[in-house]
Amino acid sequence: EIVAIDIQTLRPYRFGEDKAYGERIMLIYDGIHYDVLAEAAAGEGKEEFYTTIFPVDDGDALSLGVGVAEACKRAGRFTDVPGMTGRCLVCGEGLAGASAMQAHAA
Repeated sequence: EIVAIDIQTLRPYRFGEDKAYGERIMLIYDGIHYDVLAEAAAGEGKEEFYTTIFPVDDGDALSLGVGVAEACKRAGRFTDVPGMTGRCLVCGEGLAGASAMQAHAA
């Protein structure tokens, strides 16, 4: 199973839940890309000691994942794609939202 946790909404999106998988990985979504969530073994900082696969029935791991997303949200570590603004470097027009930017670039 794959669980993607959206930083902005804090909502976990589950994929494959109908397949009765016994394990899951968790991703965190910042509005533009996904990063895998990993738990370091106590006292270990080396990547070979990270856990990235969790039992599906491990509610504590999911809660920790949502907690990471909450911390990222408080720190503003996400991109609000629909709400972002920009300015065309060619004509100087102000643009609001990804749709307007894509339409202007076309």
